[in-house]
Amino acid sequence: MIPKTTPEIIVKALERFDQELRETPDWSGWEQKENHKFAIQYNGRLYPVKKIISLATNTPVNSFSGGNEANKYMVYH
Repeated sequence: MIPKTTPEIIVKALERFDQELRETPDWSGWEQKENHKFAIQYNGRLYPVKKIISLATNTPVNSFSGGNEANKYMVYH
């Protein structure tokens, strides 16, 4: 189960992704990769759902599933 968080913490995770990860080789072109079928859109930019949840909750991405679990989590946060 993914720990609860707040919308404010999710926004901080989005900002952290932009500042620390977006320009790194690991995340370059992530939008075109098959394992990232879903994204969060915020302020005209796309973000990887599982990574943002991971940053917001300090939970490893491999400890929860993408798709339905991650997307439902974001709907309620």
